[in-house]
Amino acid sequence: MHRNFQKQTPPHKRQVSAYSIPKENLDDKPIAHTKSNIKRTLLEASNTTSMHIKTSSFECDENIQEITYNTIWKCDCNDYYKSLEDKITKYYPNFNYFYTKQPNITPYMRAVLLDWMMEVCAEFTLKRETFYMAVSHLDRFLMESENVKKNEFQLVGLSCMYIAAKIEEVFPPKLDDWVKSADEGFSNSAIKAMELFMLRCIHWTIHPPTAFNYINWLMTQWDTFIHYHFSCVIFNNVKDFIKLLPEDKAKQQKMYEKRMILFKEPNQQAYKRYRETLQILDAASLEVNNILPKYNVAGLMYLMISKYFFESNYELLYYNGPEYEPKNLSKSSMYIDENGAQLNGYEYNLESSSYVQELYSNFIIATLEINTIDEIYESVKYFHPLMELEIDYCLPIVCKTKSKTNLERHYGEFLTFQTHSAKNLEFIAKRVKSNK
Repeated sequence: MHRNFQKQTPPHKRQVSAYSIPKENLDDKPIAHTKSNIKRTLLEASNTTSMHIKTSSFECDENIQEITYNTIWKCDCNDYYKSLEDKITKYYPNFNYFYTKQPNITPYMRAVLLDWMMEVCAEFTLKRETFYMAVSHLDRFLMESENVKKNEFQLVGLSCMYIAAKIEEVFPPKLDDWVKSADEGFSNSAIKAMELFMLRCIHWTIHPPTAFNYINWLMTQWDTFIHYHFSCVIFNNVKDFIKLLPEDKAKQQKMYEKRMILFKEPNQQAYKRYRETLQILDAASLEVNNILPKYNVAGLMYLMISKYFFESNYELLYYNGPEYEPKNLSKSSMYIDENGAQLNGYEYNLESSSYVQELYSNFIIATLEINTIDEIYESVKYFHPLMELEIDYCLPIVCKTKSKTNLERHYGEFLTFQTHSAKNLEFIAKRVKSNK
């Protein structure tokens, strides 16, 4: 049985809370926690562009009655999170600068500049943290300075990256390389002069907590959380594959990767989830968003985790070992509860999603110290349309400069390299222009 899960209220008697909400209610306040109001769950709504609503592909057993979170797991390394929170007030920008101090700069111009900065960071094989740090420098500079001219805006972005790279990178690009990245439109002396001016404007505060800091840490905690509760089941741990024959090992590994909803483990499915989530976060960085980082990443992670559980038919919640076999869809579209009432597959998926929500709710309480899942509603509402972004799975440029063996040996470092997709700006540009 899954660790620290105890039998409590059966699923058919539970209420589905505010985040299992119909898509048409996303623009309203959270609806009452009543099952009768639900037409389509949030996680299903996020998948309507690519698939129809699915019915459950497995038969209910006693295990589903027992998967209720018992708050035993605790985040054992939240000092890092607390250090981010201690600095967030000092570093978080006020995006009203567009209307108060920067009449020459528009949100769309900012999106174009940040997309170019992201591309430069990817070309230089810089870290994601370098890019996000540069974004923080840019926004805080625009908040403190006044009347930045259009013909200086690219120079500002260039100087932001120059400062961030010197702080974050082991081997930052040379000044001449930065000049070339802007087609030599600015001289060495111009970049250095802007660097000094910017540092004075932002009061030499050059170690900001960023959205990437938060989500990178939260993904690590989620993987630990999932392993803690589910890896005690046979084949939910890669160590269980050691003695298997190669053919059986490959088969079990493939099922494990699909079933275990992880982000940072070195396998293809986890990397796919990581890239999808980070590309959406990258796209969101091009857009002005006043939601605090911890709520931002919590909302995005909720949507992504819900999506991945849905796509896997919630198998992790039901899996009990190698004897477990999902039933044929046509034979398992009906669930009989303990009172003899029939729930069709759609309702059954709603119940499964409520367990995922409960699981995630307790996770963010333990990690981000968010008291209730209602606190991430605005973030969920914001990120929901971004789920339609077309994902680009092209590998980072570092794959062309370093051997596969070396990258696999340092997989954690490999994940930190910035990637760039032209689809981000195209997608966000439509949103920015439509909001004018």
